Amino acid sequence: MNVALLTALSCALAHPATALALPVSQGSGPPQPTGLTVAYRSGQSFVTWTERAELSLEAYRVYRHDQPIDASNLAQATLLYQVAEGSSRFFADRYQQVAPMWVTRYLDYYVIEDYGRQLPAATGLLVWTLDPLDFAGATSGAGHYAVTTITAGGIENRDDFGPGNTFGPVSEMVDDPRPVRAGTFSKGLTHVYIQYLDLRRWNPTFHAPNPTNEYWGLSPFTHGVPGAIQYAYTYSIAFPDPSICLYPPPIKRPILLKLHVNGHNRYPPDVAPAPDCAVEIRPIDLTETWWFGFAR
Repeated sequence: MNVALLTALSCALAHPATALALPVSQGSGPPQPTGLTVAYRSGQSFVTWTERAELSLEAYRVYRHDQPIDASNLAQATLLYQVAEGSSRFFADRYQQVAPMWVTRYLDYYVIEDYGRQLPAATGLLVWTLDPLDFAGATSGAGHYAVTTITAGGIENRDDFGPGNTFGPVSEMVDDPRPVRAGTFSKGLTHVYIQYLDLRRWNPTFHAPNPTNEYWGLSPFTHGVPGAIQYAYTYSIAFPDPSICLYPPPIKRPILLKLHVNGHNRYPPDVAPAPDCAVEIRPIDLTETWWFGFAR
């Protein structure tokens, strides 16, 4: 496949509106994903499935409906998003240690439950933030999900549905999404969190691997890079060692927001305990957006 074709395909896979223009199958199409599961927590549904290892540059379409999904009602289901292969890879949690060497900051792959294991490389992932639009204006209800496979040539399997690629009902509601606790360091004094953002309101291509971030030190042809989206970010919260606090320790402590300086994608892991008798929140501003609203 030439570079121009791969680039065009990557753009189509990264933008659902573009991807919708691709042709769909007239027959059964490619094999469907397997092992679909959906776990709801705090206003978000975590959709995972096992990708098709025999395919290359395929993508997956995630659908939601208030009824069990099959071939007869797929057209009435809502297409939430189309994600490329390798969607469990946490590309944006990398940093440039010493030019030109890039390494992992905290995680190579996403974690979707508190202190859980990183997802396997062959796992597909979509984290969907619920909205009243998902409940016909209400704030809660039940959702049914399905995931289909679409080939690099744009052929989608819209005919085969079963326990492997359908799931539901899932009790869901609109709520304030809380972060996932990804791990602890420094004898439990520093906690690393992942915050998954709302795909309706976030630009997931800005921090996906691309030339402006040197593809996070990877080849543009690495598995999962073409068509990748990134809408999750890590940060750490550090507590002080009790020995540096007054005795008895105060019931309430100050919270310090530790803002970094211009780092040019060189933000290493920040897992040391808080140096003062306070709690430190340590965000990361990748590629120096300076919080100017790049999603616009």
